[in-house]
Amino acid sequence: MGFEIADSLAFPPTARDRRDRVDHYRRLDRRCEEIIWNGLLAESMGLLTLASQQPEVMHDRTAFKGIGYKQAMDYLMWCQEQAASDPNWYPAWDDFYVFLAEFMAKTRRYCQDQMTWCRKERQKEGLFTWVECSAKARDLRQMEDHMLALVHGPPFSPASGAGAGVGVGVGGGVGVDTGKGQGKDMMRLSKEELKRVKGHKPKLTIFNREETCASILDDVHALVTDSVRKGQSS
Repeated sequence: MGFEIADSLAFPPTARDRRDRVDHYRRLDRRCEEIIWNGLLAESMGLLTLASQQPEVMHDRTAFKGIGYKQAMDYLMWCQEQAASDPNWYPAWDDFYVFLAEFMAKTRRYCQDQMTWCRKERQKEGLFTWVECSAKARDLRQMEDHMLALVHGPPFSPASGAGAGVGVGVGGGVGVDTGKGQGKDMMRLSKEELKRVKGHKPKLTIFNREETCASILDDVHALVTDSVRKGQSS
């Protein structure tokens, strides 16, 4: 038994050592860019093709509603409509950015929902042990060993509520938060932090260069025109 702990799957640190929330959002935004750059659109087009060939798969809507997949498929279907009506169609950056921005916003919202849930659940003493993954400790092996030690500790007893759970959410830092009453302090923002969060705007780190923008738009064009051509010939 083992755990693979990704840098993007780490819970925010405690109040005394937590990450800046805006920095946390920027990390999520970058992760969205990486997911798209690494093949989200091609995978989503594959799902659309599967759905067109096997309509029964649409009965299981879960895979088609996942954050990222839904936004990608909506964008690709819109592109297919445009390409089908215009033989000279080529994807515009503004339309791609709308898709990208929505993906980022949904991801940040999901993260916020996790934090809200965790803030409430954190108050249930003995139910969770938060494992943090701060910038001060990037030794993933050390984190894995620590989590395994927690998991293989006293088993959870439904009758007594004894035992420890391991909480890993979306965020970023080390150590185990075993203090009492820190849930609200860990999550709640100051007025200044709240102002910065509300004013957050994505700062692109991959699609901020001409060559990467041209490359992803070329990919969209190839995926969409190929799917439209196959649809017209079938």
